[in-house]
Amino acid sequence: MATHTVSHTRTSPQLGIWGKSLLPVSLASVLLVFCIAVACFHEDRSIADSWGGEEPAHMIVTAPSEGITSLRNGRAVHVTGDLSVKSNLQDETFGLSVPAVKMRRRVVLYQWEETVANEARSQLGGTIQNVQDARYRKVWHRNIIPSQGFLVKRSPENPKAKTIEDQEYLAKEVQLGDYTLAISMLDNLQQYKPLPRKYLQKEKVPAAMQASVHPIEGGWYIGNNPHVPQIGDMKVMYDVILPGPVTALGQQRSTQLGPWITRFNQRIEFLQQGSYSKAQVVAALPHEDLVQSWSIRVGVWLLMSLTIFLLMKPLAGLTRSQSTMRNISLGVQVGISLLAGGSLVLVNASMMWLFYQPILAIGIFVTSIALAILVYWILSRYNTNRTVEPWNPRMAAVSY
Repeated sequence: MATHTVSHTRTSPQLGIWGKSLLPVSLASVLLVFCIAVACFHEDRSIADSWGGEEPAHMIVTAPSEGITSLRNGRAVHVTGDLSVKSNLQDETFGLSVPAVKMRRRVVLYQWEETVANEARSQLGGTIQNVQDARYRKVWHRNIIPSQGFLVKRSPENPKAKTIEDQEYLAKEVQLGDYTLAISMLDNLQQYKPLPRKYLQKEKVPAAMQASVHPIEGGWYIGNNPHVPQIGDMKVMYDVILPGPVTALGQQRSTQLGPWITRFNQRIEFLQQGSYSKAQVVAALPHEDLVQSWSIRVGVWLLMSLTIFLLMKPLAGLTRSQSTMRNISLGVQVGISLLAGGSLVLVNASMMWLFYQPILAIGIFVTSIALAILVYWILSRYNTNRTVEPWNPRMAAVSY
């Protein structure tokens, strides 16, 4: 009977300690894993945005647009020169032919536009009558405005559909000197200008359309008289990017200049109209935001320190170290958590930077070890100064 009583007394409280500690330890452990994952992801992005601590200008070579050499294959090259196209862009609807890199056609129609105002008017007897006041004006608009549902029927009604749609055109082969530019790089060219009038040659318009087609600034007017527009008339306007001086940064692949995939998996495609030096191009590349980057690091450090602080008491209960924790003031516990959190953050950073900046990574790792040793020394000092007491599971459960 006595044996049974002793066994029950020693086992039940210990199970209670484990049960009470399991939930906070599990939650804090999940939070710790989350902190480590965020720290790894952030350091990975930081390495990419800071170019691994290197100067991106050292990775780029300036090359002439003429005279391609295989020695630059796979290298990031900075090139300035004039664009050229192998063939003209064609809009066969109007017999239009333009030696452009890019061209877009926009169609607007002359239509009725309705504006309805709701007004509450007082009537004799105190009743309120809701009155709709519809007003109409004629506007140029890219989209069809349905006029069938207008409060007041307009004559003539708006067109029900566009007979000519918007369209974009892209040159099939664009050259920068001897380089052929990858199609994806042309997406960077967005400085459109209205089509010069010299390309609008009415004699090349199909004969069936010539009577109603009139050249105007930037495109065609379709209707009887451009000066007296009527409902249903159209303007077909063109914006173009013509060949001219540009600056490109990309990766040379034989005779093609395409996206530069850095060793940090960044995709760089720089193509701008005008002439820019390598230094100006480098300044336009993505760079690390130091304020944001260090704010995230500090945030991860504080969150990780909080996690360690939350783990200290439950783990002390599981490892029979409550008396040590009682000897440590709250301020010292916070200090230990901050030091341990800093050590973990630095270990993570050192591993992420080891491949790119080994000397820096080793320095960071040594610092993290120093912090860990400091934490161990503080705990040992408090542990040796306490009075050794036999472990009592009942007292452990109560202190927890």
